[in-house]
Amino acid sequence: MKKNDALKILNPILAVLTVSQALSAIFGEHLSHKAFEWIHEGGGTLLLIGIGLHVLLNWNWVRASLSPRRQPQ
Repeated sequence: MKKNDALKILNPILAVLTVSQALSAIFGEHLSHKAFEWIHEGGGTLLLIGIGLHVLLNWNWVRASLSPRRQPQ
């Protein structure tokens, strides 16, 4: 699978997981402990894995953005 194809799948998943984390944090008191644990803690784990994959797929851009620029001589 090409990197851009993988990012087209991963990015919406990351968006849904981020919204899920925010909503479960805001409305956590209305959920049972077991539901909160499943949604918030499990979703948080999946979100961290997704972020890691996202950074890995974009590593060349990250490296290029953080490396000092060479001055022409």
